[in-house]
Amino acid sequence: MIQEIRQLVKDQSTDMTRLRQLSGDLQQLAAGLSAAGYAQETAGSGGRAGQNGPQRGGTADEVIDAEFKPRS
Repeated sequence: MIQEIRQLVKDQSTDMTRLRQLSGDLQQLAAGLSAAGYAQETAGSGGRAGQNGPQRGGTADEVIDAEFKPRS
């Protein structure tokens, strides 16, 4: 599938129907892989994906104070 997409792009194909079909197929494949990876992650962590504490090396009690200044 990817090889066919590459070839169509390389040949500067104007077959938009085929390009759209392959693009949609590729998106569905990526979504399926993502869902399978997420399911595997949640199964391995007892259903607590993303709840393993801070992600940047801080502590759970750490508070980060910041001010927001919009650009003019």
